[in-house]
Order: sequence, then C-alpha cells, then structure tokens
Amino acid sequence: MRKDETTRLLVFDSSEDFIDPEFEVKLNELRMRFEHEDPCSEGLVKVLKVHVVVNPMLKDLYKNACKQLNVRSTCAKSAHWRNEADVAPAHKIDREHVLKALERDSRELRNVPEVREAKVFHGCSSRSVAMAISTGSFASNLQNTTGWHGEGIYTTMSPMYALRYALHFTDFWEAPPGSIAFVVVAKAAFASVYPVTRADYKDDPYTCDLKGKGMKHGCDAHIVSVQRFPPHSREVRWTYHAREINQREYATELVIPQESHLLPQYIVEVEILDNPERRREVQEYYAQQGQQTPLEPNPQSTVDPGPAQPQVQSPSSSSSSDDDVARPETPQSVPPQPDEELPPQQQQWQPLPQQRNKQRNKQPQPQPQ
Repeated sequence: MRKDETTRLLVFDSSEDFIDPEFEVKLNELRMRFEHEDPCSEGLVKVLKVHVVVNPMLKDLYKNACKQLNVRSTCAKSAHWRNEADVAPAHKIDREHVLKALERDSRELRNVPEVREAKVFHGCSSRSVAMAISTGSFASNLQNTTGWHGEGIYTTMSPMYALRYALHFTDFWEAPPGSIAFVVVAKAAFASVYPVTRADYKDDPYTCDLKGKGMKHGCDAHIVSVQRFPPHSREVRWTYHAREINQREYATELVIPQESHLLPQYIVEVEILDNPERRREVQEYYAQQGQQTPLEPNPQSTVDPGPAQPQVQSPSSSSSSDDDVARPETPQSVPPQPDEELPPQQQQWQPLPQQRNKQRNKQPQPQPQ
C-alpha cells in the first residue's frame, strides 16, 4: 500500500459471527469496555462491527509528534498554573487528584520518558465522519464549534461518554432503540497537562473560564473530570461539567490541540438495544443521582461551583492506546442509520424534582456507588 493510503480491515462482525483470530484478544477487550465496563451499559449496548485502521503515514506523524513533545517537556516542570496565587488550597489538591487519575489511565512511552500515552474514544455523528477521521481528519470536526474546556479535539477515556456525542448529546439510556453510533478508538500523546477543575468556573457556575480559549501556557493538553448536572436556565437536557471537589466523576474529557498527537486505530460500530426493563432501571438510577447535584455558588471559594454544557466535537480516553470521540451538533429522535442526518431527539424522560429543604436540614440522599 502507498505510504499515504488508509486501509480499514473488518476484523469483527456480529451479524456474521466473524472475528479475526489475529485481533481476537484486543477485540474482546474493546467489546468488554463498550458492553460491560459500565454496569449500566449491560443489556443496552452491543458492538456490531470493528474495523482496524492501518495508515503508515499517520503512524510516522504520530511518532514524530511524540519526539517533539519530549523535546518541549521541560514546560511540564514550569507550568504557570502550579504557582497561581488566587486558587484555594483545596482546589490545588483537587487538580493534583485529576492529574493522578490521568496518570493511572496512561503509560509512559518507551524511549520518550517525558511523554505519556492513553487510549481514548471519540464519538462520531456518522459513518462518513468516522471514516474521514481514520485518514487523519480530526481537525475537520472542529469547524463552527467552541471548546468548553479549551480549544482542541475532545476525546474521553470512557466509551459510554463517547457514545453521548456519537448520539448527538443523548445519553445511551435515552437514545431510541436501534440507534447506530460510531466511535473512533485512538492513541493520544501528551507531556504537560492542565487539570481543569471547579477553580476554572470563577465567573459563571455553568461556563468554564477556558471556553473558546487555547491551551494553558506551557501545556499541550487539558484534562477534566466531569459529572452530570440537571437542566438549568433554558437547558432542557442534562449537561456535563467539571465535578465538585471530592465528587465522584462520571467520565473524563481529554482535550488535544493537535491532530498529530492522535493516532486512530479502530472504528467501532455500536447499536442501542431494545430492552425496556433495563432502560427503565438505568433511567431511575440516574434520576436518583440527579436529586443531589444542585449547583449553588460558594462564596467561600475562589471558584463558583457549576457546570457548562460541552458543545465540543469529541470526549475522552483510557489507558494505553487508542481513540477519539467526535461530538455531534444536534440530537436525534429516530434510530440513526449510517451516513444519515440524525433528527432531533424527543425527550423521553423528565428528571425527578429537587428534594432539598435546607430549613428542615434534610440530608441529601447518598449517591449510588
């Protein structure tokens, strides 16, 4: 094959009961992550097909980018954010927790010790978008979008969170049965990462201060741990924002500014299954979670607790090798088929009302573990 040619090999097809023995171990790992890693996805999500992406040119570009990151890695030791005076001590410690979590979900590259690599997932709005990304066109999904936690390509370490963007900002337990989604799995490389936290919501509890801005000085990526928050103001759906201090994260978003720092490896085609009983159980679970997450500014903090709807084009990743998630721009209401526009999603479920009563000192319900 030519050096600039992309080959996509079908290595798994559930309809044909076909699996390529050469990739069986990695394919089983991928299927486990999509279908079973999140307990809520069991019985609702099924991997239909997996393609392996082979592109020698992209592989060479990625290797060279890793070397360049290693050369510039001294910035990691002098990142300005570590010395910010207007950040409360609790928020500084919280940032370190976010970085440590990323460290656990990534690995150090051989021969480039200052550079780390993570497996990430990027949700795509259609098959054609996923195929374009497999040729190295991540940047084409950045047009007409604004990065809520900084400008760049949004990936995630959670396959289920990536599905949300592949389903046009619809969580998989709310998507119509039969919906088809496409997720690119890729490698992401980074050296100096800025942890986005509640300390970056100073002006508006629902809008990150980094919205529409470039990378923090001396950093080549942003990482944020997100949690679900109920609809607010004119919002009609739940949104995801930086979690509160000590709050359990739902997923992570890893923002990569350069597409050469991403190497697509797999295209995964997923179906949302028709399982009404299981869907109802998951909806009730998240409804109960939402009863204890009202956002109120904290005057004692240097930051206002509050989230902002991520309207970017991708979400986040996991440990050592693949991914990226393309974020769709509109919701859907009918089962999307490959290469079709996804119409707006009809709301199927309304969250339960808030039950907080401060005057009676009523304690919030414990968050499900």
